[in-house]
Amino acid sequence: MLQSVPGVILLGAIGSIIATDLIYFVRLIFKNFVDSKERIAKRLVYGYRKSIDLGEQFRDMHGPYSNETRYLASVVYETGMFVGVAIMLLLSLALSILVYVMFALEKPLPLSTFIGATIFFANKTLKDGLYITSLLSQ
Repeated sequence: MLQSVPGVILLGAIGSIIATDLIYFVRLIFKNFVDSKERIAKRLVYGYRKSIDLGEQFRDMHGPYSNETRYLASVVYETGMFVGVAIMLLLSLALSILVYVMFALEKPLPLSTFIGATIFFANKTLKDGLYITSLLSQ
């Protein structure tokens, strides 16, 4: 095809069509990504915002100045759960470091397990901390 003039023209035309389609699809994908960045951001922080909203709703329903003991019991319970999850976070982080130091990357399965547990407990600790903060804030 590169030996003749019509072959070169044909390859140039095919290349131009493919490049035009590629530019169109990249522009379409980029436009959709820019339009949906707010939805993506909301989806990423939804779990944390939900914890804050639940804490505020519970505080407004059973405020610290009500006669019910449900609010105090909930604060004590959630604080205990937060402390327990924080201890589990520290243990899983320590075990991750210990496995990495002892085995390096020779045994990736235990290391990945403890790293996954560390990420899980870090997420849970953050959510519980936000919930307690919204319970205690005015």
